[in-house]
Amino acid sequence: RLFFLPGRELTVCNEAIVQGTGVYKRYTGGSFRENVTHLHPKYVAEITLQEKEPYDSHLENPPGVILFFNPNSTEAMEKPILNGSGATIGLRLQHPIENQDGARVGTMLAYAFVFPNPAGQTRNGNRQLFMKDGGMTIFNDHIVHATGIYAGYAGGRAPTS
Repeated sequence: RLFFLPGRELTVCNEAIVQGTGVYKRYTGGSFRENVTHLHPKYVAEITLQEKEPYDSHLENPPGVILFFNPNSTEAMEKPILNGSGATIGLRLQHPIENQDGARVGTMLAYAFVFPNPAGQTRNGNRQLFMKDGGMTIFNDHIVHATGIYAGYAGGRAPTS
């Protein structure tokens, strides 16, 4: 979502502030919390902005941390997202997250969309990782926000294989 304010703006992905300008620049990398107080007749919400968490280097994971998403688990869910004609244009996903030893460390919630266009397919993915020691918000393969022991990965990339 984009918020345009006089002379400044905020770009938000889920609860992560991807970019702020003007007086909101200090919130880049921070958190966006929204408490909806009214839906009708007008949408009204109380919004709280939190600056980026300080990063403690002693919490850093070893380079190349590998997390496994287990689509074959009995706890996994994959449901199609359909357009108005009934064609599949994306997926809703929920998969357990396991570490290299196979132990459950969290849950991934995701939405993935494929948009056909003359230049080829455009893919768009949004993943939320909720884990014991922190979490991540990932847009396509960019880590836009990270907390806890994963905070040092914010701004990095999350390639999938």
